[in-house]
Amino acid sequence: MKKNVQAIICNTNFPNTIDLFINRINKEMILSICAVEDKSQTGAWTLPKWMKKDDIVFFYYAQKAKYNINKIEKELVDKKLMCSKYKKQIDKARELYEKYGGKIFGIAQVKSAPFYTEGRAVPESKLRYLAKIKKFHLLKNPIDKSRFDKKIQIIRQGTFTTIGSEEYKLLFNMLDENTKDRFADYNICPFPYSKITLKNYLSLNQKYNRNYQDEASFRSYFVDYLLKDLSDDRVIFSECRCRKGGKTNYIDNVIKINGVYIPVEVKLNINAERDICDQVSKYCKVDDVWTSEDIDLKKQYHNKKCLIIDNINGIYVYDSKIKSKIKQIMSIDGINTKANIYVLKRKIINEFEK
Repeated sequence: MKKNVQAIICNTNFPNTIDLFINRINKEMILSICAVEDKSQTGAWTLPKWMKKDDIVFFYYAQKAKYNINKIEKELVDKKLMCSKYKKQIDKARELYEKYGGKIFGIAQVKSAPFYTEGRAVPESKLRYLAKIKKFHLLKNPIDKSRFDKKIQIIRQGTFTTIGSEEYKLLFNMLDENTKDRFADYNICPFPYSKITLKNYLSLNQKYNRNYQDEASFRSYFVDYLLKDLSDDRVIFSECRCRKGGKTNYIDNVIKINGVYIPVEVKLNINAERDICDQVSKYCKVDDVWTSEDIDLKKQYHNKKCLIIDNINGIYVYDSKIKSKIKQIMSIDGINTKANIYVLKRKIINEFEK
């Protein structure tokens, strides 16, 4: 059976300012298009934090790159900054543009979920996380934009364009047979949001690999159902206010387990968070806790630990005594049946009783 995954088109470009151009060269960062053509340079890439293992990435070389190449070359000459090292990179970029400009030129898969990096992953990007990629394949016959632009509109101002089932089939059918064989075990299917209920959310989320691209959807179609199953009374409190040291913070959810209210933090990918421990520490050792309806939970509130539900890896517990560490108590892929939920609840009770 084919695995359901997600797919994007990654829009690569040439730096649009001299500072970015020089910054990359001085840091020995091969220009984006060169990095993908040279397979030894494709170990990690800036990708959306919601992407998961085996998700598919198409690489596209922006048409605007030609304008940027000419612009940077002119500015380097006008400012008398041009040297053999810079000229070599400019010439290489122009050569590659002639081959790949305005075309999808490569395809790869995500090897592991994106992770946070100190500083920007790429100088001109606002993103601070990278993902390792695998099975990179440079297309023998790059796919010109004119062949798909009536069906797929590449986002010009963004780096990534998410594609659905029909768009993926269109691009897949344009690949050569060798490349098709490499990716034959994967499929893009629309997520059946309207069909998910309390009775089937476990099986459908397993089948569709919990392919969520935002926390709101992950909460609505998986976490809320899970919390109802875990809760003593099936009641979920959302956006609860807590006050600590004069500051007010908001907890994603609070539920009652074994007679105690525990805070719950929901994340798409904790690996892409700068400091998950710092975030959830604000929900521990608090002075007051209220629901959005102003119900006071302080008397029955567990003030030392926090439950974390992560779409990539699983269920974690933060302990304010340890502070800089979280403990995984169960893989999220292991929550497929009601029996699994019973096991999870026992593990949560044991952790919060320590």
